[in-house]
Amino acid sequence: MWLPEEDAVFTQLSHGVPITRIATLRAIPMFAGLSDSALAGIDSRMSETTVAAGTVLTSQGTLGREAFIIAEGRAVVRVDGQPIGSVSVGDLVGETALLDGGPRTATVVALTPVRLYVLDPSEFTWLFRDPQAAHWIASTLARRLREATAPRPRFGAA
Repeated sequence: MWLPEEDAVFTQLSHGVPITRIATLRAIPMFAGLSDSALAGIDSRMSETTVAAGTVLTSQGTLGREAFIIAEGRAVVRVDGQPIGSVSVGDLVGETALLDGGPRTATVVALTPVRLYVLDPSEFTWLFRDPQAAHWIASTLARRLREATAPRPRFGAA
């Protein structure tokens, strides 16, 4: 006997979006509390791609044309050629250049295969319509500013 829950198409869609994509978006902190309907709307505004290890996501000093949310994988962040950290699942990359129209502040290179959600400037701006997403973006920027301006220990000083 056939039951609706056994039909893969029936069980894998929520608001026209595969439930695996809804679950992936919900795992990202900025989207965690949103309804399936809201997540389906966000999903419709982003494209998804996967890049190989070694792929340059952003290059310091260049014009930013998109921001990324990492869905899977890990990337190194470099400033002036020096690694300063890494980004992984749920992290936002490339947003600063979209916010102020300035050049990229860092080079980000995939360390592993990376699955990304890609947002062009209008899609990125659309996220600010959701208070939770806007707060998360602002909190991410504030944390990065604190990390960048925190006193660093001086090595070699007596």
